[in-house]
Parts: sequence; structure tokens; C-alpha cells
Amino acid sequence: SSLFTKGLKSKYSTTRINIYTTLDEKCYDSIVMERIRTGKYDLIVFTSPSGFNNFKSLISKKTLQKLKSASIGTTTSMAINQSGINPKITAHKPNSNQLILDIIQYFKTN
Repeated sequence: SSLFTKGLKSKYSTTRINIYTTLDEKCYDSIVMERIRTGKYDLIVFTSPSGFNNFKSLISKKTLQKLKSASIGTTTSMAINQSGINPKITAHKPNSNQLILDIIQYFKTN
């Protein structure tokens, strides 16, 4: 039971339901990874710091330095920045709808 759940239990009836887990990706499409290694893609979208960090563990530093990425928000962008990379896009509001709009705008102007 988490600290959050324990804090609520003093006044409320609570039930914890886990709906999200972070797992390392061990199996991936080698054709897609080759396109990434050779820069034959437009943009890679990251929606969480853990997603970026798991991805980073699959690629070389050389590939990482050439990464063309978009981020759902500042928290994810900070994780990308810590690797010395600046995302091409950081959503102006941290949600998928805004990220989509920002990606469309990016491709309209670039």
C-alpha cells in the first residue's frame, strides 16, 4: 500500500488498482531500429521520461546525438535534455491533444 493510499484511508475507503507499469523493452522491430540508426524517420514521440530512458538504452550514443524527438511536456523534455539532446518539440500543454497540434504545427513550418 502506498503512502498516498495510506493517507486517504484515514478518512476514505480506498482500493488500489495498478493500471500502469514501466517495463524495459527487450523485443523490438529491427527494421524500425535500423531506420532510426540511419536517420530515415521524421520524429520519435516520447510521452514519459521512462519511455525515453528505455529507448535510450537500445541505441548507440552516436544515434542518440542525432535524435529527432518530440516530447509530451517539460518533465519528459528534461529527461531528454539530461542526455544532451534538445527535443524538436515540447508540447505547450502536457497532454496528447496539444502534442498532436504542436507536431502538426512543427511540420507545417519546417
